[in-house]
Order: sequence, then structure tokens, then C-alpha cells
Amino acid sequence: MSLFKCRDWWRAPPCPGEEFDMGSLCVANIDNSPEGDNKVITGSLQGILRIYSPTKPEFSVEHHLLELDLGHGVLQLEAGHFTVNHSGLSLAVLHPRKLSVYAVVGNISASGKGTTHYEVRKLYDHQLERSSANMCLGRFGNGQSMDCLCVQSLDGQLCFFEGESVAFKRFLPNFLLPGPLAYVPETDSFVTANSAMNVECYKFTVLAASSEVKPTEDAASGGGSLTAGKKLQADWTFITGETVLDIKVVRMSKGITDQQADIVILGEHNVYLMSEQGQVRLQKRLDYPPASICCYKSGVKAAGSNREAENLLLGSSTGNLLVYKESQLCWCTACSAVPIALEVAEFGGQKGIVVTLSDSGALCLSYLGTQPPVNIIGDVGGGKELDYAAMDEEHRRLLATIRGAMSNVQKEPAERLQLRAQVPTVLDGHGGGEFGPSVTARIYMSFLGPGSADEVAISAAAPPPLEAHVSQSVVSSVRGQAGTPVIVPVTVSVRGPSLPTGNIITVTATYLKDGNNPRVASCRFEVPLVLLCSAVPPVKNAAFKITLETNRIPPPLPALFEDVLAMSPGAAEAVQGATGGNALSFQCHSGECVTVLVSKNAGRYRIQSESFPSMWILADELVRRLTAYYEGPGSSAGGGSGPFAVTYPEDIPLPDYFAAIDAHFEARGRVLAVRRALGARAQELRSVQKRVLARFKDKTPAPLGSLNTLLEDTHSAIMALADEWEQEQAALDAASAALAGATQLILLLVRHKFGLSGEAAEVLRSHLSPLVLDAAVPSAEHELSYHGWEETTEAALTQLLRTCLARSAKESAAQVQPLSQLPDTAKLKKHLALVLERLSKGGTLSAA
Repeated sequence: MSLFKCRDWWRAPPCPGEEFDMGSLCVANIDNSPEGDNKVITGSLQGILRIYSPTKPEFSVEHHLLELDLGHGVLQLEAGHFTVNHSGLSLAVLHPRKLSVYAVVGNISASGKGTTHYEVRKLYDHQLERSSANMCLGRFGNGQSMDCLCVQSLDGQLCFFEGESVAFKRFLPNFLLPGPLAYVPETDSFVTANSAMNVECYKFTVLAASSEVKPTEDAASGGGSLTAGKKLQADWTFITGETVLDIKVVRMSKGITDQQADIVILGEHNVYLMSEQGQVRLQKRLDYPPASICCYKSGVKAAGSNREAENLLLGSSTGNLLVYKESQLCWCTACSAVPIALEVAEFGGQKGIVVTLSDSGALCLSYLGTQPPVNIIGDVGGGKELDYAAMDEEHRRLLATIRGAMSNVQKEPAERLQLRAQVPTVLDGHGGGEFGPSVTARIYMSFLGPGSADEVAISAAAPPPLEAHVSQSVVSSVRGQAGTPVIVPVTVSVRGPSLPTGNIITVTATYLKDGNNPRVASCRFEVPLVLLCSAVPPVKNAAFKITLETNRIPPPLPALFEDVLAMSPGAAEAVQGATGGNALSFQCHSGECVTVLVSKNAGRYRIQSESFPSMWILADELVRRLTAYYEGPGSSAGGGSGPFAVTYPEDIPLPDYFAAIDAHFEARGRVLAVRRALGARAQELRSVQKRVLARFKDKTPAPLGSLNTLLEDTHSAIMALADEWEQEQAALDAASAALAGATQLILLLVRHKFGLSGEAAEVLRSHLSPLVLDAAVPSAEHELSYHGWEETTEAALTQLLRTCLARSAKESAAQVQPLSQLPDTAKLKKHLALVLERLSKGGTLSAA
């Protein structure tokens, strides 16, 4: 059971076949008992009057004091002092054409020990000329010794009654349908709402002084026109724009005096809190259709006043009760039925009991809050010691389950195709294959779970100049729970003397599950070092050098690169003879040589080469092999303490990296210039061809003149530009490969310089990508332009500085500029240096 639900304290038997409205409920000490116990009075539209006295929880027959058929439908009930002949409270009952005032009397038994039965004595009644709608009570004129009644008719007539006499009658102007009516004692005025969706306020003195509006003869004959002796003016008017359901006079606002009041207006969609002068103090939009409203005293005196402040209790058509303190929602609870009428009173010594009445007559007394447990569970452990370790483990397991259930990331299905790669460390045929130097990896495919993967299509992607060839690109079916996996060979070869831009091969398999559900599986593997370079005798000359340090005693280099030296026996002998195993040199297929030197005592490694980009291959391979040597299975501590770590103690070689960026940007500019010149020459050739064709189509052709010479010269210029474009494009490809290698090296050095985690390194790689791509796109001026690596990287670094590396909210709120071709690389260099500066000062990189 929910904690936020009304707890029944007392419930009356149902009233089948009867209907009730907003005015069918009244709570008061109507029998004027000395104990002051409140009674609940209900009156149905069928004319049945009932009085209950709930003195304790659970209904009993003694609580039902009276049930009487009045013979006329009951529209509204009010309790007050309506006659001077009766000192206690009386009950005013409004019927459609009659207003009756009763006294509820309890007859004392002969023994004097209790009341035997109750009866209703009529004090007086008033026959109404017009059908009534509702009424309100109060001491009108602020000079009465008893409560007066004001009855509003269906056609807008207000009848004022002072005890047994009729004071006066007035018609409201511009009236069509009746609305709720309330009396404001602080200003001695009446507030009502009409069908024009207006709330109007009329002073009692103005109503009393105005002339009575009488129907004319035309109205009596059916014309419906009314003639006023003196026009009645409203004190103030407020336009709600919606139908008003109820009006209450309360004291909710802070700081109001005893001479001020609040007027609560309940509309179909809003609640308005207004002053007695018609000024809006508060307006709240409701998210639910309201059904009823009630104001009750909170028990706390209002600031600056001797009266208690009041709260607002609102019943919704969804069956909820909501408690508001001014505009703040303090409590929300569910009811068993939609409350059409509400009251809050004290019963059986319990304060704050909520009385609810539904339109079908379900009368319930309930309280807000939670019901305390009756039985307290004792110590069932028998003094057993708690296992805190098991409790902590269970807590972690439950948290993991909750996070998994709340995560939006879809889990990998249990029934899936699994790929696993087995990569050899030697070349195919010890030196070459059909496509040049190559290695053949074996991809093992197995299906986990029952069923099978059908129509499996395998493809492989490799960075240039590597190429991957799948010998069997389509497999008809891979069955689950099979003992032997399906093996697909993938051959990776080197095409052309170019610097490798990467060493990761991605194998992707697309397949169908259950016949029509497409799925994808993939795996990645690194190509062996022997495919990218070969061992050569040590080379001493070097223009670029970097130094990596470790916290372990260095192993012998020949043992670390044993597989590469095995492919070059001559180089292995030269290494042992010349350097004693402390230096190794490797030559890439592009011709660059890279040398690794190791310190004999300290774990310091120097990588040097005549080419800055080519050092990334050996630096990355050295870090990977050292990590596997010290952290892999069967590894040793290597004479160090703590986890194995690689650091880069020197400054990041940004000038060398910026030189690679400038070379690539200049190569892009030359290619773009040649392409623009080629486009201009092509347009010139088309113009010359059109003129030549026009001459040939003419019936009396004129001499060509110099058009043939111009045509030949233009064609020759186009062929020369095409050759130049091929040369510049080849230079751009080489510059792109050099920039990709330099970016790989910078990413490696930055990671070990600032100790980035794997996640942070991937974030940096996604913003400073080693994948160099250049795209020619038409610009706004209909000219050819480039959105290349420089533009995308500059935009990515700007985004990085705006998000996780931002120093202030101003940087985070900076406006993002559209992607456009850069005039130079100054802005890119500035942002890259700024990223490294903030990383050096403790900046963190995160995917969020």
C-alpha cells in the first residue's frame, strides 16, 4: 500500500440511488451539545437529510443520529445563528423554491444519562418566488446580531433575509447563468461569478441603496427584457477567461492585517488568490481538473495578525487531495473517490480530520500521513554477528543490477557471432607473397548460443599503404554450439613505398539471425612489426630524437625484437658485433631508418631518425612490447617497484609537428590551385570547342583563323596541368602520410607526458585524429574549396576547449562558428598549444 494515500478513520454506509453536489455537506456542532462535538450533515438532491456524529474510528449505528426525508431536494446546507429566539446554531436548508431554518434537538433520556433520539424542529421558512441556485451567510452591514442569508436565484436575483423577514431583493446586471457566491466580511461585500467568465464584487451598501429591478410586462409575457430603476455598479471586476467553480474567503497571504482578506477563486484550469480590493496576489496553473476546494486553519497565527493562517485543500477529478500553503504544494494523497465536497474539522479528539463527500454519497473521514507499523520485527538473527563483507558485496551487486537496468546502452545479445584473430609474427613465405610483403591472419568465427548466423559477409579495412584481402568474403552459415569454428584467412600486404599511417586492421562481419534480423560483429588486430619495417645494421645519423623512460631495468634489445631480427640474419650479426645489443635500426618501406638505443643501467630508451613522422612506428611498438614484457604472463619485476610505467620527460616537440602541419597545408593549397587552374582551362576549352562547332555547322563556314591553334594550345595546357595535378596529388598523399605519422607520435608522447588514462587518450585521439582526410567541396562562391584535416581538427580542438578543458562559464558559452576553409594554420597551432598547456596544468579529458 502506498504511503501517500488517505487513511480511513471513519466511513458511513453508502446511499444508493442518491446524488450530491458541492453544497450537500456541512460540519458543525449543530445540536449545540455541551461537549462541542462536531456533527456531519449531508443533504441529497432527493431531499434526504442525514446527521452523523463520528466520535471514534469505525462506523457504528450510534453514530447515525438522524435521517429525514424533507420532501424537496436539498441544494445547500449552512449552519449559523439565524434567529434571536434560538441561542445556538441552526441549520439553513436551501430547496429549489424554499428556504427553511431548522433547529436540531436531542431528547434526553429519563435517566439523564444520554440522548435517546434526535429531531428536527422547523423554526421558520421562506417561500421563494424564483428557483434558487445557491446561498451564502454572514452578518451583512456589520451591524447585525445574527447571521443573515443571501439566496441567489437562477435568473440573477439576490434575496436578503434577516431572520424571519425579507430585507430586500436585487437583480444583478448582465446576468445569464448563476455562479458561486461568497460574502467578504472585511469589506462587507459579495463576490460572484457570471456566465461571461467575470468575477464581480458588489458592496452591500450599494445593493441596499439601489432600486429593485422589476420585470416588465414584456418579460412577464415572454419578452424577457428587464428595466432597472437605478443601475447597479460593481465595485470591481476581474476577467478569468474560464468558468469559475467555487469562491472562498480565506487568510493565506503573509503580512495581511485583520482588516484584509484573501479571495480564492477556483477555475477549471487555474486557482487565483486575490485581495479584497480585486488585486491578483497569486495565480497558479493546475495540471489536473479540480473538483472541490476547502480552506482550513493551520494552527499557526499569521504574521501581523491575531488570526490563524489558513491553508488550501483542493480535491481533483482524478481522486487526489492536494494541500497548498500559498503557492507551495505541501502534500498530495489519493482518495478512494472523487471528492465533490470537502471539510476539515476535529472528531473524536483528533484534529485535522478530512471530511470528503462524493457525488454518489460516499462519506468518509480520513487523515493524511502514514500508518505506523503495528508489529515491530524483532531480532531474528539470535545475536549472530553481521558479515559486513557479504553485505558490501551484495550492495555492490544490487547497485550494478540497478545501473544495468537504468542504462540506455543496449547490451550485447547472448546469441551472437564472435570473431577472434590469430596473427603470425613472420611474413608469408619468409619475405614476400603475391601482393609483396604480406602476413596472413586467421579469423576464427564461432556462433554463441543455439541457432546459426546465416549469409555471413566478411570485409577488412586497413590504413594506407596497407591492403587487406579476404580470401572467402561470404560464408553461407555458421552454426552455434559447433565444436570447430569457421576459419577465414585475411591477407595484409604493403602496396607502395609510403609511410604507414596506422597498424590496426578492422575485420567486420555482417550476418542474419533468424532469417531476417541483420547484425554486425567485428574485431581488430595489430599487424606485426616485420610487415612495416625490417632490421638493418645500426645507423648513427639522426636529425630527430625522443627519449622514453621506464621504472624498470631495460631488457636486451635483441631479445625484445627477436622476431624482427630472425627475418634479417645479417642485421642480427651486425647488431651483436657493432653495439653489443644496445642499438637496433629498422628501415621502413618508404626508406626512412629509425634507431633505438637503450641505456645500460637506467631504463631509458632513445628513438632517433632522419624523419620525424617515421619514429611513431618504433615508439608505439617499443611501448607495447615493454608493457607485454613486464606485465604479461610470466613477466618479472625487472628490478623495479610499483606498477610498470613509461614517461616522456622532455617537452612535446611541437615545432617539428607544426612543420608537418604546414607542409600538409601547403600541399593542399598547391593541389587546390592546380585544380582551379585546370577548371579554368577546361572552361576555356569548352568555349573554343563551341566556336569551332558553330563554324562547322554554318552553311557558309568562315575560315577558322587561329581557333585551331587556340584549341591545340588549350588542350596542351590542360594535359600539362593534369600531369602537374598528379604530381601535386602524390605530394599531398605523402604529406598526409607524414602528418598522420607525426600525429600518432604526438598522441603517444602526450599520453606518457601527462599520464593520461586509456579513456582520456581516446578522447584526445577523437579530437586530434591521425586519420588525415581532405575533401573538396563547392563553396558559397561556387568555387572549389577544401574542408580538410586542418579545418575539422581546429573545430574539434575548439569544442574540447569549450567543454571539459574550459576554464570559465564564458568559454563554455562561446558561440560555435561554422566550418570554413582556414586561411592559414596559426589558429590551429594556437588551439593545440592551448590544449597541451591546460593538460599540463591538471586538465582532465572525459567523454561527457
